[in-house]
Amino acid sequence: MTLRQQTHDYIDFLDDNNLAALQPLLAVLAAGEPLVIETDLTEEERAMIAEGMEEYRRNPGCAVKFKDLPRKGAATCHKKKNS
Repeated sequence: MTLRQQTHDYIDFLDDNNLAALQPLLAVLAAGEPLVIETDLTEEERAMIAEGMEEYRRNPGCAVKFKDLPRKGAATCHKKKNS
């Protein structure tokens, strides 16, 4: 069975609600254009995300586990960088 046939079988199995959820994704993929996600992030938030991504690139094995993230409203602390 080819990948295309297998994918069609999966789609045929979906109910109308799931098919409706899948349709926009298929439309984007079929358009063949790069996906642009618009958000309402501030420049400060974008900078924080970029900084985090760069830090992860430098230290890929040094990720923080989800359970270790501070709860909303909890105090946070950052490691001081060696001078």
